[in-house]
Amino acid sequence: MSLITRCLVTGGIGMLASAPALAGPPLSNIEGVSGGGLNATAEIANPIAKPGEGLNGSSVVGIPQVGVWYVNLPDSNLTWTALSAQMSFFNRFEVGFSQSNVDASKATGAGSVTFTTITAKLQVIKPGQFGALTPAFAVGYINKNTDNATMIPSFVPGIGGTRLYPDDSGGDYYAALTETFYKNVGLPLPISLNVGMRRTKAYLMGVEGFGQKWDNPYFASIAIGLPAPKFMSGHMALGAEYADSSNVGYDRLGRPMKTSRMYDITLAWLPTPKVTFVAAYLNTGSKNIYDGLKAGQNPSQLGSGFVLTAQYQF
Repeated sequence: MSLITRCLVTGGIGMLASAPALAGPPLSNIEGVSGGGLNATAEIANPIAKPGEGLNGSSVVGIPQVGVWYVNLPDSNLTWTALSAQMSFFNRFEVGFSQSNVDASKATGAGSVTFTTITAKLQVIKPGQFGALTPAFAVGYINKNTDNATMIPSFVPGIGGTRLYPDDSGGDYYAALTETFYKNVGLPLPISLNVGMRRTKAYLMGVEGFGQKWDNPYFASIAIGLPAPKFMSGHMALGAEYADSSNVGYDRLGRPMKTSRMYDITLAWLPTPKVTFVAAYLNTGSKNIYDGLKAGQNPSQLGSGFVLTAQYQF
């Protein structure tokens, strides 16, 4: 049965939250929130550095940033492309948007899925607000919608021909703490740490659908800013992210809706203050989509692959 994920995703594409001292604000995430690829951070997108340097000379409305994403998981014959954008207000509040196309048709025999998100983030505590080592603290919400309509086969008594997963829309709540250690602690290079937790009902990040049970997976990220080699301009950054597994209940056939833990290792190049390029290795578990499909289960792992993104801050 190729019903289960005619297009599923991996919850994440890895990107590091660039160390601010060298690399500027966080990335325009594939989910539409600023942060890394897998995880949101407590930083605000493209903050206004000085009064009057915002959008059209504003001191309130920040200048937008955008990101283009490409994810390839060859183990599962899955590709995911996305365009995302964010902008901020008062250097405290951020809104974002992402439109994705997730294609697992080679694995499932079905078409691709459109996945849309609208996000909001509030930075409750600014970095250093109550002392040099005060981390930034933010809370946020990611509204998610998928046009995936995986159906239960018509031969199943009573529920045949109806939707497999409980819902096609939902939202994640999250909280994150982010701190950069650099000259404030006497380090030669900046190191950024990020930890947080989500509250979610999303199966495979929400591209496949949403369950009826809330789960609270945690996440963590680390990034270090690096000087670029002499033959390259700008700076570089090396990072890693981890996102915990989740279980959001059961589909209408009684099978668990689980998503495996995921991690990524990323390398970013920032040739100018406005442009960033990132390449990442992404691991969503040792199994691929076929293992779950052959077992008659909802796939929870999609194997490993790579991620590419280009970012621009206007």
